[in-house]
Parts: sequence; structure tokens; C-alpha cells
Amino acid sequence: MTYSAYSSNFMKLIYYLTTRQKIMTPNEVQQHVEKQFKGVSSRTILRWYSFLKNQEENDYSFDYYPYINFYKLGLQPVTVIFEDAVNENVLKLIPHNFYGFLGRNNTFEKKQIGMYLIPPKSMNDFREVVEEIKKQKLVSDYYLIFQGGRFCIYNEFHKIFDENGNLNFNQDFKNDYFINRIEIRNEKIEMIEEVKKELFIIPILFEKFRESWSSHRLWKEMNKKLGKNIWNYISNIKIHGKRNPDKAIKYIQTMQKKMQKNFDKFFEQTIIYYKPFFSTKENTSVYLRITLSKKNLTHLKKFSSEISKHAISATVYPSRSFYENGEILVFAVSCFSELYRLIKIAKLYDSELEYILADPDEIWKVWKREYMKFDYWKLFDTEKKEWIFKKEKYLKNIKNYKVS
Repeated sequence: MTYSAYSSNFMKLIYYLTTRQKIMTPNEVQQHVEKQFKGVSSRTILRWYSFLKNQEENDYSFDYYPYINFYKLGLQPVTVIFEDAVNENVLKLIPHNFYGFLGRNNTFEKKQIGMYLIPPKSMNDFREVVEEIKKQKLVSDYYLIFQGGRFCIYNEFHKIFDENGNLNFNQDFKNDYFINRIEIRNEKIEMIEEVKKELFIIPILFEKFRESWSSHRLWKEMNKKLGKNIWNYISNIKIHGKRNPDKAIKYIQTMQKKMQKNFDKFFEQTIIYYKPFFSTKENTSVYLRITLSKKNLTHLKKFSSEISKHAISATVYPSRSFYENGEILVFAVSCFSELYRLIKIAKLYDSELEYILADPDEIWKVWKREYMKFDYWKLFDTEKKEWIFKKEKYLKNIKNYKVS
């Protein structure tokens, strides 16, 4: 059967998935989405969903996953913008990197943007390590923003795209569901009790996040990385004093059900990646670094609503110190013809603005799970039940780094 990449029904289905605070199974999609499509059978809807889920690297490539709530794991997400880095490997000099991509600002200066997951008690050490990267002249400068949340606002795809993929933002869009979720997370960051009691949640989250594997495959991948240390995450799983893999696999299944049932406790929101949104020559992605003149939540929501109406999606990252400094980052996926409107709106709301265009070949690194990697197995101490940050080791590696 032949499908159109921008079929109105596909667009409605994908948009619906973004508004659910859970990962929908095929049966749930079949049951709940039918009412969205008049005159369309549940079998047809299931066929659409199966078609999207079975795509690999082709023109319809689609992914759908839950974004981890890192705060609940006791980690602070930090965005670092490096200027004029000597090469792409600079982003990886600190092994707490989660993802990174390349871009250029309005004066065509090279930028590297990386997102790091840092233990809160190591914030000063992290700053010192980043400063050392500059001191060693591996970058000319840098900018840090300690995220106070991550909120992705999706536009109504079925309204902004026609059947040929042409974009039209000159309509009234509803985005209340996403805007109402925006808040500033500036409370103390610490690992929640559920994770402390069930450390096995950590590898399950990070492995399941990257790939939609079966419980057996998850166990295999965890074993590869953790080795014998895997039993320090699940020391309670024993039969007659022996460690039992079969019981551990069943435990993975139980924990996955628990996390799905308590979605908001472990995840931020559902994320979708659909290749046709990114692969046209007209579409682009831009990072806006903004200082809002009014440092209050109402103003932030109003700004986010306006900016999102001119984008396929807009991800808002307010600073933890937003109420003091008004800083936010916005990563918008839109088209070149709308870029000037995004910048114009930003200028109306802010007292300071910088924008960075992502290189076309780098856009995927913010959305596709395969580019998002965190070496949890190297960075967590199961005995102390805490994340580690090896400042001295990182400083030494940076000082000894040879530019190739």
C-alpha cells in the first residue's frame, strides 16, 4: 500500500501521540484514536501505526519514545555553547555528555552545543573543567545554562502541512496542552526514593530510552556494559543464594510496567521524530539564546506560545535561575521563510538575543535516540548510590589533549 508522507491522517495520528503522557501500545492507539478519524476503521488506524513503527532508514523514518526526567535521577542537565572549538571531539572531553551538534551564529562563527548530565554537588567542579577547556585554547569562549526544565511544544501537524509537505503557519493553532506544562524547576535536585531503593531503574531507563528492545535484549546489553557489577544494581534477585538471570529479566518487565504506569515520575514527555519534518531543503533548525525582559512564568508562557506558532516544534529550556536572569534557550524546527519571524518575535520579548543555525547534517542529533548516549555504567557508584564526577582525571585529560 502506498502512503503519502504528509497525509492528513498520518499528521493527526503523530500529533495525537505527542499529547499523551505515556507510550501508546498498538492496541491503545487502535482503541483511543479511532474517534479522531470519522469513517476510518480501527484496523486502518492500526495499519498506519504499524507502518510508521516499522520504518527504518527511509523517507518515512519515525521514532517515538519517552524523554527521561533526569532530575528524578539526581542529575542536572546543563547546556554548554562552545565558540570556535578546535574540533568536534571537544564536546566529548567531559564524559558526561548526552548529545551535541554543530552550528553557526548570525555572523557565521562556528558553535558547538552540548548537553551534559552533572551531579548537583559537582557543579563547581564542572565549571572548573569547562574553564580549563578554554584555558587550553581548545575553544575561544563558552556559555553555560543550567536547565530548569525541558518542554517540547508541537504544532498541529495536520494544519501546518498540506499533502505535498508545504508549510502554512497563517492559522490559529491550539497549544494550551503544551504551554500549561511549562514551569521553572529550581528546587533541590536529588534522586527520588524509588530509584534509591531500585537502582536497576537506572540501566533500564538509559537502555530502554536508546532502543525499543525486548527485556531479554535489554538484559544482554546491560550485561555487556556492566559485567559483574550488574548484580550490584539488583542484589535482591537471588534464588538459594545464586544470582538468577531469568528472574532478573522478569524483574525488568515488572519495572517497565511500573515506570509506564507512573510515567510523570520517570519521564518528561513523549517525543516524536519523523524524518519528513527535517529532510526538506526548506526546513531548518535554530537555537535561540534569549534573555526575557520580564522574568515571570506568565511572560515565559506567552513568549513560548507565540514562538511555537511559527515552528513545527519548539523546545523551551528555561534556566534554573530564570526568575533572576530571565534566560532561556529555544530549539525551534521550522522553515527558512519563518526564521525572520521567529527572530522578530524573540526581539519583541527580550533584551538580548543570539541565534545559532544547526548544520543540516547535525539536526538529527537532537532528536534521534541513537545519537543520545550517557555512559551511566562508568559514572555511577552503586555502593554510595550516587553519581561521580572525576574532576582531576578530566582536567588531566584536557591538559594532555593533542589536537589532531
